[in-house]
Amino acid sequence: NKNPGTAKVYISGINNCTDERELKYKIVMPKVTGFSDSTTTTSKVTLKWTPVDKITGYIVYRYNYSKKKYEAIKTIANSDAKSYKITKLASATKYRYRVATYLKADGKTYTSSPCTAKTTYTKPAKVTIKSAKRIMVKWTNSPRCTGYEVRVATDKKMKHVVKKYTVSGNTKQYVKVKGLTKTKKYYVKVRAYLKVGKKYYYSS
Repeated sequence: NKNPGTAKVYISGINNCTDERELKYKIVMPKVTGFSDSTTTTSKVTLKWTPVDKITGYIVYRYNYSKKKYEAIKTIANSDAKSYKITKLASATKYRYRVATYLKADGKTYTSSPCTAKTTYTKPAKVTIKSAKRIMVKWTNSPRCTGYEVRVATDKKMKHVVKKYTVSGNTKQYVKVKGLTKTKKYYVKVRAYLKVGKKYYYSS
């Protein structure tokens, strides 16, 4: 009795013990542990976990929010696998993943219960400054972001920031910079951010 499923054991008395008993018990698949999202970019998520012995591989599930259910997106036929990179994701978007183990034996496939799901967010898309004439700075839209951060400095490495603005929402892609010195050279950088609770995800 080593494959997952329902197993039985029989106990029979001998000598002066004449009773018999049949017991049933469950053999279950080992679950994935140490599950985490180690790396997240604007379009990629890398999932990691602790490898499990004596299995065939892993099944990666992603939650479909429109259908309100988990869907298998990848079967990894390698028991030594400890990570999986998911690409071509939308920026500034919420995703939820979980992983289960599976075993093929005697012509059957056995699957474990999935591990505790992990919710992650991709970073906002990078914005590009369209123009910075006089005191007006304009940039491109970063879809689904919560807002933008604008920094104005007197050096290219942005060590001496003289103005800093936070623009809420992603419909406004400009800011008016006031209080600058005439004929002086300034450097401007803009990045998008996604706020989830008290946590911030920044674009490059």
